[in-house]
Amino acid sequence: MRLKIVHIVTLGDSLAGVQKHILDVCTALHNQSHDVTVLIGTPGKGEERQPGLLKNLLEAQGVEVKRLHFLQRKINLSTDRKGYIEIKDWLSKLKPDIVAAHSSKAGFLSRLACYNLNIPNTFTIHGWSFADGIPFVRRNIFLVLEKLIGKFTDTILTVSIADRDLGVRHNITAPEKIIAVHNGVLDTSVDTKNKNPRPENSPIKIVMVARFQSQKDHHNLVEALSSLKDLNWELDLLGPGPLLEKTREQVKRHGMSEKVIFHGEVNNVPEFLSQSDIFALISKWEGFPLSILEAMAHSLPIIASDVGGVSESVKNEYNGYLVPRGDVQKVTSALKALIQDKDLRKKYGANSRILFKEQFEFEKMIESLLNNYNKVIENRKEAPALEVKTLDKQAG
Repeated sequence: MRLKIVHIVTLGDSLAGVQKHILDVCTALHNQSHDVTVLIGTPGKGEERQPGLLKNLLEAQGVEVKRLHFLQRKINLSTDRKGYIEIKDWLSKLKPDIVAAHSSKAGFLSRLACYNLNIPNTFTIHGWSFADGIPFVRRNIFLVLEKLIGKFTDTILTVSIADRDLGVRHNITAPEKIIAVHNGVLDTSVDTKNKNPRPENSPIKIVMVARFQSQKDHHNLVEALSSLKDLNWELDLLGPGPLLEKTREQVKRHGMSEKVIFHGEVNNVPEFLSQSDIFALISKWEGFPLSILEAMAHSLPIIASDVGGVSESVKNEYNGYLVPRGDVQKVTSALKALIQDKDLRKKYGANSRILFKEQFEFEKMIESLLNNYNKVIENRKEAPALEVKTLDKQAG
């Protein structure tokens, strides 16, 4: 059945996990002849990095995009009220069969609008804003907000089983309304396979793809590698962010500037993966990282922090190592083992590829998403009409 689908996201000025997910999913749905429109918010002052990036990429694939001028990440009651009205106006015009929201602010305001318009809706959690590792005050504010808006939600889609369990444990909404649909990624390894083979004696290439921000733990990765300076390795750090310069200074203090390369924001991640030997993602909290799945598709062994749903893709001592959050010594041990043992890298890398093909191919995710969209629509048809008059008065 051909669906009219509206996706909504707060920001589109980078190609991080959420935005990459929307780009790939909406492109695939459009190519399957579904009617897809994406509503994208506007970054606040000082937040915009690549103006119109997601909008331009989606439009290049033929997907219709609308800019929301009052949907912004920062909480501001006046602006948020306008953002709610703007979303509601667009949904009234577009009349979608279903709305799929992503990111906290877009998810909150769009679910209110959908409730008032009696439109079936889903909210995809790419990592709860009250997960362990997030600062206490922020965590509790978002927990209260999610419980409040949970009653206006048809279905919450989590990208990992761990996030589903966390939502159920905190009573965000009825357990049957929280459904896990594992992330899947396109297999970019086919485009880079055997491209520019490296000399046999070249350094072992380690790569981490992540923004330099409080969620990620570049600091402990660098500290771990500082104990292994005498080994033959090189670290590629891909991504921008406010903590980049602080990390660069840390690298200099350890005398590793020639071994650690800062590439900033790049648009050719698959090429880096194809030239790497080890993938690392050291974090304080996560949902279910796309970057790990992309590395698995490229047959890389993984070293990752055991947070969020990471253990659902990284099996300890099968396709890599899971390390406890904040444990520098365990990161050091894992890196040393893989740097020094070529056969182990090859074994774990092959297992990564097997897991990817079995569980995380993109087509499996799209099929599951569409099945859930159709279930939500059918359930709404069978449900009694909603009383929707009070929320607009409260919003005004």
